[in-house]
Amino acid sequence: MIDQTLVKRLSLLAGVLLLVASASASILVSPSFGGGILLGGLVGGITFLSWIWFSNARKSKPFATLLLVVKLGLYGGLFYLFVTTSLVHPVAVFLGITGISAVYATGVFNALSSPREDAR
Repeated sequence: MIDQTLVKRLSLLAGVLLLVASASASILVSPSFGGGILLGGLVGGITFLSWIWFSNARKSKPFATLLLVVKLGLYGGLFYLFVTTSLVHPVAVFLGITGISAVYATGVFNALSSPREDAR
């Protein structure tokens, strides 16, 4: 079962880190690099936030399939709009996705490996 409060806390942490990284990259490197980090972070975050929607879908296969198709369409549209028109740097998009995915993965694995209180 997906712990929704953990995903919400990790999303808040990831959002703050994403804004700081994007702003500092825009200032220090270039605005297109900072925009790429922001775009990649949003795409990476949507992936993990959809876990909550999937857990709420229970066993509704049509809803899960529709959600998957919408997500893939959104990713394709964003990448086409921003990357192919050279508005953002493609390497920065990769770094944004990797960074946000690392935050979520580290938080989830840390929560799974932490000792828990026995149920009474």
